[in-house]
Amino acid sequence: VENYDALISDCLATREYQAEVAELEPFGYDLFSGVPTTFAPVTEIPVPQDYVLGPGDTIKVFTYGNETGSNAYTVDRNGVITVEKLGPIVVAGLDFSEAKQAIEDRYATTMIGVKTNVTMGELRSMRVFLLGEAANPGSYTVSALSTITNALFVSGGINKIGSLRNVQLKRNGKTVTTLDLYDLLLRGDTRNDVRLQPGDVIFIPTVGDQISVFGQVKRPAIYEIKREHHLDQLIQLAGGVLPEAYAQNVSITRFANNSEKEILNVDLATRPGQQVKVKAGDFVEVSAVLDEIGNSVELLGHVKRPGVKAYSKGMRLTDLLGSRANLKNKIDLNYGLIRRLKPPANDIEVLSLDLSQAYRAPGSNFDVVLKPEDKIFLFEKGVSRESTILPLLLELEQQSGDKEKLQQVSVGGRIKVPGSYPMQNVMTVMDLVRAGGGLSDAAYRLEAELSRDDLNENYELVKTHINVDLERLLAGDQSANLQLQSRDRLVIKEVPNWRENNAVEILGEVQFPGEYTIKSGETLGQLMQRVGGLSPNAFPQGALFIRKSLQEKENEYLQSLANKLEKDITLLSIEKNTEAVELGANLLSQLRETDAVGRLVIDLNSVIANVGHEYKDVILQNDDKLYIPEKTQEVTVIGEVQFPTSHLYDGRSSRNVYLQRSGGFTAKADAKRVYVVRADGRVVNREYSSWFSQGDYADINPGDTIVVPLNADRVRPLTLWTNVTQILSQIGIFAASAKTVGIL
Repeated sequence: VENYDALISDCLATREYQAEVAELEPFGYDLFSGVPTTFAPVTEIPVPQDYVLGPGDTIKVFTYGNETGSNAYTVDRNGVITVEKLGPIVVAGLDFSEAKQAIEDRYATTMIGVKTNVTMGELRSMRVFLLGEAANPGSYTVSALSTITNALFVSGGINKIGSLRNVQLKRNGKTVTTLDLYDLLLRGDTRNDVRLQPGDVIFIPTVGDQISVFGQVKRPAIYEIKREHHLDQLIQLAGGVLPEAYAQNVSITRFANNSEKEILNVDLATRPGQQVKVKAGDFVEVSAVLDEIGNSVELLGHVKRPGVKAYSKGMRLTDLLGSRANLKNKIDLNYGLIRRLKPPANDIEVLSLDLSQAYRAPGSNFDVVLKPEDKIFLFEKGVSRESTILPLLLELEQQSGDKEKLQQVSVGGRIKVPGSYPMQNVMTVMDLVRAGGGLSDAAYRLEAELSRDDLNENYELVKTHINVDLERLLAGDQSANLQLQSRDRLVIKEVPNWRENNAVEILGEVQFPGEYTIKSGETLGQLMQRVGGLSPNAFPQGALFIRKSLQEKENEYLQSLANKLEKDITLLSIEKNTEAVELGANLLSQLRETDAVGRLVIDLNSVIANVGHEYKDVILQNDDKLYIPEKTQEVTVIGEVQFPTSHLYDGRSSRNVYLQRSGGFTAKADAKRVYVVRADGRVVNREYSSWFSQGDYADINPGDTIVVPLNADRVRPLTLWTNVTQILSQIGIFAASAKTVGIL
């Protein structure tokens, strides 16, 4: 698909537009959210002087002077109050100030020396009607002081299809006034919010013409228009535009001829644009200015004050950075990048920086002259730069094609920051080494290898490998500084036999225990000489030697055993062999939870006596661990015996005696497969009957462990299950020893 990226961008923009329009709400209707559905008459507010009295109102008269008293008089249906000693007084139809004056005059002329204070008592209630598009239309009892808005709150407000701008008050079949709630909401104008009279009808017609306004305005919403015919009037309804609004390009989407949509672009900053007429159903979008900041550069990465900076003509790198105090510690002064746009297509090019040279020679070519919209990236020494460089490489890859090769090279091996890097127009091997943070300690400084891809005359890929004379290059010989091509790969070789401080740990009964660095090919016998040999209390037969590579292999083997055992259990579950399934599940659980020890069985006495011997000494590996315990007097019995425990070695007792001391076999014991694990890790496995009958005392030594396995044959006669039980027992013995001495 041509212009795929542009198509995707348009689709995303359309989705965002649709989502923003869908979120718009009609303006003003939330005024009535949460209002009560009942409304008690208001009686605690001051009565205005122009309040017109009617039947049901109560007037309180306080007298003082020659007579003191207090009386309340209710206006009857004839509009009259009857006062003792004064007779009837007509007050209906009078406002409060007129009624008050009439009562005071009657007292003054009839009862000389009596003064009065006239106030309003309880006000009458009256019934009004709310009809049309009210949230809850019907008849409501309200206070005589209620206005149109009070009555609207009585009914719960106006529903979403009712008009806020044409609320009509009807009295005796005629429209008395029309209330525009926008005047109240937008300007606080209550002049048309008149007081109601009994029998009044508040009628709410359906909503009038509406226009949606969204984008960079203060109140995005759907507005009902009444007197607003021009764009600037509509924007004023929405509260005006935000500071980030791009007023020069306001978009109006409308239905043309009721058949299709059309879009108008209007410059709201001009008078003609402000006077553009709006129509019902318009969608008015005020877009934002672009995120790009003109006439600026951006500083990113390992600096104290990153961000967008003002650009000035002729500005150089050191002008932007200022003094070195603005740079963070551990900054890589030898390598940085500039992402720069190339007109007219705004493709990018990536330039490398050498800050050390720029500070050393301000104003030189190293002190690069910046351009508007440059992005400068600075890095920390020895830290991966992938998160910054990968997006640049993707941009370079997108713009590569028939006319321009991919501007990318890579470096690996013994370099501080290996990876792929943008290629400059002219880039050398030394430039790539500088990009990679320099050579590591293990780098072979005599030569490196450069791999290159070329196409022959038949357009077939040809790979070539070029030796780089690194020794001459590091000495400053520029003839060895080869120029790079697209997709070149530089490999920095490692110094032969290089080891990163390989070390082993030796603990226990030696003269000088601790961690020791080893050289290539060094043996355990040689290390024993370095640690001063065994201490007088050492028990070399019980030496525990742990190797990480063996541990990894054993874990793989245990995983394989667990998988086979799981298959057996599945078959047994099909056969409904409950006892075997329970036993197998228990073994499988133990096997899954068991970690291999990685013990290498050694004869330490033989190692010490045959230092450097090809087969009797042990060549050490990194992370090997050796523990030499103290002399021991225990013989341990574990497994299916009545009381697994350790016994004191006496030099006389046979294996059977130690078994009897532990209470003998349990019902689940496999007496034919009893075996002994020597202190050095070797396993002695004989038929129990022959061993028992011989009573060979010499077969039990200090530190030995006698293991009585579970008889797995009684529920599942498979060699696998028996092997699993033996392996679990042996690993348990070794792991317990390793944890006891603290090397696992």
